[in-house]
Amino acid sequence: VVVLSFIEDYMPAWQKVVLLFSICIALIFIATFKPMTTADARNYERYFYFNDSILIETLTEPTYRYLSRLFLLFGFDVIAIFFTYALIAIPIKLTFFWKLTPFVFTAMIVYIGIYYPMQDVVQIRSGVAAAFLLWAIIPLQEKRYLQATVLFIVATLFHYSSLVFLP
Repeated sequence: VVVLSFIEDYMPAWQKVVLLFSICIALIFIATFKPMTTADARNYERYFYFNDSILIETLTEPTYRYLSRLFLLFGFDVIAIFFTYALIAIPIKLTFFWKLTPFVFTAMIVYIGIYYPMQDVVQIRSGVAAAFLLWAIIPLQEKRYLQATVLFIVATLFHYSSLVFLP
């Protein structure tokens, strides 16, 4: 990605899209199949299998609980949650970079170096919430407050800390 940031001015848009898509697939794959020794991975696994406990019911957001129940019903394991959350969060963030900066690979250096390991590999619920909060910036800028509010509410369904950003 660092090399791409130096040559992105000379690349046609279609090449950037192909590279961005390829990088997106790789990032989703890495976030999905991370070692279970990463911080929080075991907690997510516990929450996944014991999602009907009163403590989990109280502490985790509705999307995690209901997706866990749905995936368990169909015989999937916790990897399905990792994949789903990565599939939601990472494309939204990369699309945001594509739309808001001509230097998409430069933005990705910051994202991959700082935010990706923490948000999309470790703290997956807050990573999805952050993606929806990023998405809400555009409607807020354009004074489409209802759409922005809906995105804030969706973010809150993934992580309660998003309530701080409600307009």
